[in-house]
Order: sequence, then structure tokens, then C-alpha cells
Amino acid sequence: SGLAGGGETIYFTVTGANTLTQHMVTNNAGQATLTYTGAMTGSDTVSAFADMNGNGVQGIGEPAATATITWTGTLPPAPAPFAPAQPTTAKVGCTYFAATGHNLCAGFLAYWTQFGGLATYGYPLTEEFPENGVTVQYFERARFEWHPGTNPSRYDVLLGLVGDEVTAGRGMQAPFQATSARAGCTYFAATGHNLCAGFGAFWMTFGGLATYGMPISEEFVERNPDTGQLYTVQYFERARLEWHPGEWPARYDVMLGRLGAQVLALRYHTTY
Repeated sequence: SGLAGGGETIYFTVTGANTLTQHMVTNNAGQATLTYTGAMTGSDTVSAFADMNGNGVQGIGEPAATATITWTGTLPPAPAPFAPAQPTTAKVGCTYFAATGHNLCAGFLAYWTQFGGLATYGYPLTEEFPENGVTVQYFERARFEWHPGTNPSRYDVLLGLVGDEVTAGRGMQAPFQATSARAGCTYFAATGHNLCAGFGAFWMTFGGLATYGMPISEEFVERNPDTGQLYTVQYFERARLEWHPGEWPARYDVMLGRLGAQVLALRYHTTY
């Protein structure tokens, strides 16, 4: 982008023979680089703009540019599908979710049932599999990790830090910078962020620290990657809370972002 100092979000859109939407944050030199491989031959138009006001929409005066890329010749074969994410059949002794084609078993099933269920974690998106030496399973909104002997009262299950993972590199953006305590809110000195109002009530009522972790941003408006709509959100170590006015009063109109699906897609190139 060429903007000095870095920390600006650049939105990239690829249209044509291939399609892609992605955003990233500029480095200290004011640069952000998009790298992708065309799965189809033909021409792509790559458009980019610097989201200087942080609203997710290209506004007047925000720097923008386009480029054309032409893919020719024989492309390398597509990578093999990630096996644990492929739909499978029901297993004896497990709960099978036909909507995604995956099983939920043993300690992960007990944890899911007792500590939030479908409303909190969503459907399983994979079977259990080893990741970095730990048995894990991905869900729409979380990653379960089995750490034997660490917390028997919670089936030795810890939740992955998917909030930290999807926001890596955004620390220079204003909502993620540490701030001071605000009146009427709970302040987390460890991360320098506040938890207020409806998000605070939801956090306390439906899981708290063990489920969502500490806040790693303040509240701010962000475009939802699933729907394209703008929502007030707040990121936590293990979650993104989204305010959907009028959609779920019994849960303070708060819904959880699909961070498990996002991290799974980033790591294993599954369909988001």
C-alpha cells in the first residue's frame, strides 16, 4: 500500500478465472503482499484498497489499485483434501451430526454437552486427529484440545486460542491496542481491555474465562466474513462475540463468530 508506519488493513478481491477475498495488515514498511495460486487458467483482476477508517468498506480518499494476472499452461494438481475434514459415517457410541458428516465422541462429547453445546461451539467440522502432538477436533466456533491430566473436572479438554490465531498481526490496529479501564466495565489488566454491557453479560452467563478467554480487543464494528454484514464485535483469546440486535434476546443478542472454521481453513485449506 505504501502507507508509512504499517498497521493498515488491506482488502484484496480476486475476480475472473479464479476468485478470492482476503485481508491482511501492512508491515512497518507499509507493505502487504497477496500470494495465491490460480486453480484455473485465464485472467484474474486483483483489486485492493487500504481500509484507513476500519469500516471494511472502500471509502472516498482511501488508496486503491487493480492489477491483472493471466494464468496459462498446466497448473499443478490441487492438494489432496484434508482427510479429517472429509464427511464420514456414524461411529458406535458417538453422536453423529448428519449436517456436517462428523462424529463427536468420549470426552469431547461430554465436554461439548456440559459446557455449551451447539449454541456455543457449533457442529463438528472434523473428526478427532493429532495436531502438534495433541488430539484435537475442530468445530464451527472452537477447537477442542485434549490435554490428559490437566483438568479432570472439565474432561481434560482445553479450548484452542483461535481468537489469538485469527487476529495475529492486527496488534497495531486501534481496537487491539491496550487501553485504560472504563467506568461500568470489567477491566482485564493482563490484556489491557474492557468487557462491558451485553458482551459482559453474555460472557459471564454463558461460559466466562474458561470458554472465551480474556478480551484481546475493545468493541468495534467489523464486516462479517460469512454474511458481509457489519456488526459490533469483540475478540477474545478463544472467541469473537458479535452483537446481532433483535436476533436472540435470551442470549443478549450475542452470537459467536465461526473462528473454528476460519482457523481450519487457514491451516488446512478447507472450505470456509
